[in-house]
Amino acid sequence: LTGRDVRRWLAALAAGVVVLDGYAIALEQHVMPEAAFTLALVASAYLLVRGERRGALALSGLLLGAAVLLRTAAVFALPAWIAYAAARRLPRRASVLAIVCALVPVVGLVGYYGHRYGRLGLSGADGWFLYARVGEIASCQGVDVEPAARPLCSRRGAPRLPDPVSYLFAPASPALRLFGGMTTDPARQHRSNRILSRFAVGVIAARPGAYARLVGRDFVRFFAPERGPGESESPISLPAVPRRTPPYFIEKARDDFFPRYVPATHAPTGLVRAYAAVVHTPRWLVAALTLAALAALGHAAARRRGFTGWAETALLEGMALGMLLATAATAGYTLRYLVPAVPLLVAGGTLALSGAWTAPAIRRRRRPGPTVGARRGGR
Repeated sequence: LTGRDVRRWLAALAAGVVVLDGYAIALEQHVMPEAAFTLALVASAYLLVRGERRGALALSGLLLGAAVLLRTAAVFALPAWIAYAAARRLPRRASVLAIVCALVPVVGLVGYYGHRYGRLGLSGADGWFLYARVGEIASCQGVDVEPAARPLCSRRGAPRLPDPVSYLFAPASPALRLFGGMTTDPARQHRSNRILSRFAVGVIAARPGAYARLVGRDFVRFFAPERGPGESESPISLPAVPRRTPPYFIEKARDDFFPRYVPATHAPTGLVRAYAAVVHTPRWLVAALTLAALAALGHAAARRRGFTGWAETALLEGMALGMLLATAATAGYTLRYLVPAVPLLVAGGTLALSGAWTAPAIRRRRRPGPTVGARRGGR
C-alpha cells in the first residue's frame, strides 16, 4: 500500500485488520486450505502489481494457478487478474508469460479430470455442491429429470433444510439418502456427481429468478454486520473441548495419517477464544471499504479520470468479489469463505480512500505555475 501513495499510518491500520483477525488465526489451526489459499492469492496480487521482472510475474501467475488447485473459487479471480496483467504497461512477452503461467495449472487440472472421469471440470464434487446450492428450490415441477434423480425432487409441504451444507451432510439430505454421500470410489463418485450436476442445472434453468434470489441473498450475507441465526462458527473458532465425533474427527483419517493421535486442547486456547470473540473480521468495515472502492471506481469511470491506484483497486476488488459471488452461486454462504477475501477487499478499499483523499492535493501540487515570460509580462 505504501508503494501506491498510501500513508503509513493508514496502511498500518489496514494491515492490522488482516493480521489481527481472530477468525483467520483460528482457521489456521484447522486442516483446511484457507491459510495457504489466502497466502497464494495475496502474494500473486502483490507480485503482479509490484513485480517488474519476468520471473516475478511468472511466479504471480503460478501462485494464482496454485490457488485454483486449493480452492476452485479462485478461477473467478482470473478475469480481474488477467485484465490487469494485460493492461499493465509491460513488455508483451512478460504479460503473456504471466497469463500462461496462471492458466497452466488450471488447464492441467481440467485435463486431469477429463482423463480420469471422462468429463472436463475442476472438481469431482462440483455437482454435489451445486445440488446443495439449489436444494431448497429443488421442486421438479417443470424440470426434465432423469429417472435416477427422481428421489431428489422435494415434495410439496416437505420441510426445507436450513442451509446448503445440510444438503451435503445432514442425514435428511435427499442426496445423502440416495447416494450415501461423497466417496473416494472413482466410479461411484463420478456417477453421483454427474446425476446431481444435471439435476441442479435443470433446476436452475427452470427457476432462474429463484436461483438469482438465492445467490443474491447469500452474497449480501458475506457483508452483513451480524451473524445470522444458526450460522456456524466451527471452522473459524477453537473448541472449548476436543471434538472426537464426526464430522470433525474421522477415525479412518486419523489412522491413515496420524496413528494413535488423540485430540486435546492446550493453553492458551481459552485466551485465543476470548480474543477471537472480540477481535475478528469486522464485516461492517469490510462492507464499508468495499462500497467506498466501488463508488470511487464508478466516479473515476464517469469522470474518465482515475485516482491514484485505481487500477490496483479494480484488481483487488475484482478478484475478491468475483470469488465471493461465485461461491454464493455454486456453494452457498459459509463465513470461512470470506476470510481469504478480506485482505484483498481491505487493501482495495484503503487504496480507494487514500486515492480519493490525496487526489486534490496531488493535482494542486502538479498544477503548473506561471512561466518566466508571463511573470515578466505581468510586471
